[in-house]
Amino acid sequence: MKFKFVPLQECDIPLLHEWMNRKHVSERWDGLQSLDEVGGRYGLLINSNVVFPHLVYLNETPFGYIQSYIANVPGDIWWTDQPEGTWGVDQFIADENFLGMGLGSEFVKEFTDQLLKRSDVKKIITDPNPENAFAIKAYEKAGFVQRQVVQTPDGPAMLMEKFRN
Repeated sequence: MKFKFVPLQECDIPLLHEWMNRKHVSERWDGLQSLDEVGGRYGLLINSNVVFPHLVYLNETPFGYIQSYIANVPGDIWWTDQPEGTWGVDQFIADENFLGMGLGSEFVKEFTDQLLKRSDVKKIITDPNPENAFAIKAYEKAGFVQRQVVQTPDGPAMLMEKFRN
């Protein structure tokens, strides 16, 4: 299997909207959103210099979403206590038929390994719900280590970290 990470473009917004309104995605991501809401929020990210959204392709077919972000930048991101060089990731698999096959941990590992090759990236963090054992296990398979439960504006989260090997 081959993954490709393609920066989100304006023409991808309808697909992203459809994905975000799938039950398994909306339960853990941003909830149900209109096309205008998705376009407004993610359209802004296309030219962001802090958040970097990508579609994930599996064998030339779009199948998921991943975004990386500079974690210690004040603003909408709440990790301002993290040291310089800390980046974060969030992701989802769009097609529920691909859940539970190990593909999430595979593409997260590939994406974060690539990110850690950059000189400005020292550490990557992620923050699944502490009750989501499935996501925590997937992130561990991708090289992340559990640190502690933290409080975020979205509620409790398991702070997980990945460093260069």
